[in-house]
Amino acid sequence: MPDYRSTRRLRRVGSACVAGVVTALAVPAAPAVASTINVPCSTVALIAAMLSAGPGDVLNLSPACLYSVTSAFSGEDGLPPVTNPDLTIHGNAAVIERATGSAGFRLFDIASGGILNMDNLTVTGGSTATDGGGILVQNGGNLTTDAILVKRSRTTQRGGGVGVETGGSADLHNSRVFNNSSVGAGGGIDAEGNVTLLQTTVDLNRAQGGGGGVNTDPGAQQLLIANSTVKNNVGQTSSGGIDLGGGITTINGTSIVDNSAPNGAFAGGIYNGPASTLQISASAIAGNTATANSAPAAGGLRSDGFTTINGAEITKNIIVGQQGTGGGIAQLDGTLTLNNVDVTENLASGQSSVGGGIFSQSADGLFLNFSHVDSNKVTGQNSSAAGIHNDTTPVTLTNSTVHNNNAVISPGGIWTNVAFTLNGINTVSGNTPSNCLNSPVVVCAG
Repeated sequence: MPDYRSTRRLRRVGSACVAGVVTALAVPAAPAVASTINVPCSTVALIAAMLSAGPGDVLNLSPACLYSVTSAFSGEDGLPPVTNPDLTIHGNAAVIERATGSAGFRLFDIASGGILNMDNLTVTGGSTATDGGGILVQNGGNLTTDAILVKRSRTTQRGGGVGVETGGSADLHNSRVFNNSSVGAGGGIDAEGNVTLLQTTVDLNRAQGGGGGVNTDPGAQQLLIANSTVKNNVGQTSSGGIDLGGGITTINGTSIVDNSAPNGAFAGGIYNGPASTLQISASAIAGNTATANSAPAAGGLRSDGFTTINGAEITKNIIVGQQGTGGGIAQLDGTLTLNNVDVTENLASGQSSVGGGIFSQSADGLFLNFSHVDSNKVTGQNSSAAGIHNDTTPVTLTNSTVHNNNAVISPGGIWTNVAFTLNGINTVSGNTPSNCLNSPVVVCAG
């Protein structure tokens, strides 16, 4: 008679063995451990560290080291393009420069899929014939900075300091983009992707085209500038501070000051183009200068797109040149809405200038709500309408004032060839030589 007990024991043992094999196969491999790599004060060592770093690795640069890059790693890239999906570089007050006399190349190129986090580092001296003189963020690349200085870089295209392509993203925190230049647009930053500037200063940059400080083109994505400063930038032929050719831009708690556009430009401070949407809150556009050369322009803001401004100051901007239009604001197209905005002490200084505060010529509408157009001037011969000069725009004033503006000839306050819509209590007073005298359509007394 067969011994079934032995068979059952074998089956149990076999089952246990199989189970053990299955259990062993089910154990996952241990995840790779991110490394911290201390990089000696050597450019060769920096390049080697960037090439060997894995996802999540951290490069600690030698404190206050000067990493001088003497030749391109490839193409126009001085260092290896960043394809690592998670690379961090702690600069420790180091400097990475293109060596004087070297052939042209940028310092950093964040390629598609690459993510680079950098802090406490200076990037200087880049030079390219393509976008992004100092740093380029490609479509699909991501850059985050804290306490980074990008300076003395240049390009013959766009983005002398930093270029961000459509589909790329860059968050610059507590950083500075200083003394860069472009033959094209965006002397400091060309922002075609998703770009955030937080507590960042963009200053003393220059562009032969638009946006001495910051530029976007049609097809750009989103730009956020918060608690930052854009100052002392020069755009030779378009706008000095910020030139918005496209995309959606939000500016909050920011100063756009002392920028200039000297050669037949659109605006000293900000130009918002027809393909762009702009919202400004709790900010100042002040002390900017543009030269008109008989073309529509503005010292502070020219709006050809859709612009909403909340709780801001537009003050002490200047438009220079014959037939200047809009010391503070020039609206040539699109809708412009001012909510609790002070347009004050702006100047149109050339012969036959108009609209020391606001010049408007748009079919889409100008809306002033709880706003003040006060103490603006036009000073050139035959200049008038120091407060508001309106040519065909539907204008609505709600609980607003046009006060104490000063022109050479009447009217000093408002000139318009279409009637205004008046809501609430509006005050037009104290303008010289008159409030509305000689306006084709009179919207006030005196």
